[in-house]
Parts: sequence; C-alpha cells; structure tokens
Amino acid sequence: MARPTALQRFEDLKTQTKLLTAFGIVGVIIMIMSSLGVWTNKRISQETATIYADYTVPLIDFNTMLFNINKYHETLQDLARAPRASDFKGDAAKIGPYRQEVEQLLAKYQAKPLRVNHRPR
Repeated sequence: MARPTALQRFEDLKTQTKLLTAFGIVGVIIMIMSSLGVWTNKRISQETATIYADYTVPLIDFNTMLFNINKYHETLQDLARAPRASDFKGDAAKIGPYRQEVEQLLAKYQAKPLRVNHRPR
C-alpha cells in the first residue's frame, strides 16, 4: 500500500485540529509580516534622521544666510540713499549683525564634513 502524503494525513485529521493548524499558520504569517514591518519602520526612521541632518538643517541654514544677505543688501541700498550723516551712521550700525550672522553660518558650513552620495540618480 502507498504511503499517505502530508496532504492526505492533514485531510484525515479532525476538523478542530485542522482549524487550529490553519490558525497557527496564519498566526505565524502575521508575526513574520509584523516583524518585517517593524524592521522596515526602523530603517525608514534612520533614513529620515539622516535626511534631516544632512539635507534639511543645511537648507534651513542656507535660507537664513540668504535672508541675512538680502537684509545686508537692503541696508547697503539705504546707506547709499541716506540724505544726512546721522541717517548714514544709523544704517551703518545695522549692517554688523547681518554680516556677522552670514559669517557664522559660512564658518559652520565649512567646518562640517560633506557627505558624498554614491547612489546614482
């Protein structure tokens, strides 16, 4: 007589045993998929932190620097249009903070090691 296969042995089991086995298999599949989801979520979180640190923060600094350069430029234009010496001195005092902020941001940018992207786009 031929040996029964795994499917035949499964079909010979009681209904309760079949249901418990099927639910067990579904439970294992759910556990595997949830662990893959957690692992993927951690990986995405790490990538997001890298993107924030390497791209978003420098862009914010760059925007701040451009804002200060624009204010510096506007103040220089006001200096050129100043009709009195007192107006000139008042506007000249406003230039310092803008220039200092730009120089600080440039020094911070120069001190930071740049990351090279090896992935093709």
